[in-house]
Amino acid sequence: MFVVVPHYSTARLGREGDALRFVDDADAMVPMLPTGYAHPWTLFGRPNTDLTGVSVAVDLHKGGTALDKAGAVDPDSIPSRDRQAWLWLETARAYAQRKDHTSALHTLQRATSVSVESMRCHPLSRGLAAELVTAGSRLIERDARGLAKQLGVLT
Repeated sequence: MFVVVPHYSTARLGREGDALRFVDDADAMVPMLPTGYAHPWTLFGRPNTDLTGVSVAVDLHKGGTALDKAGAVDPDSIPSRDRQAWLWLETARAYAQRKDHTSALHTLQRATSVSVESMRCHPLSRGLAAELVTAGSRLIERDARGLAKQLGVLT
């Protein structure tokens, strides 16, 4: 029996080759679709595939690569507020990997402004908000606490 493990899982497991192959396979399929296509349920299409590339790079702990990939994505091309917020969250995670806490905070605030509901429910956004309260400098501490309260991490 053959079991397919999604690209996110393979990246989180450190199986870089498998994760990148899944992303490459998706990239190869996108040109076969009509321009601007997004599947109604999965949103499969160019913007979502690009977003997946960012997520995989972050999960592989390649923050610089993730930031490069994120910089090439037009957030407005993503046909879902939730997925737009996810792009900003993944970008914030990439900044955090590089210990750029100020940029991570700013970008997580942007994710929250795009979809506060998504960020309140997302374990990665909540975890990053908590991390920024303690790992960030005094320069961002007040704003980090405010964001953590907004996301329900602090009372």
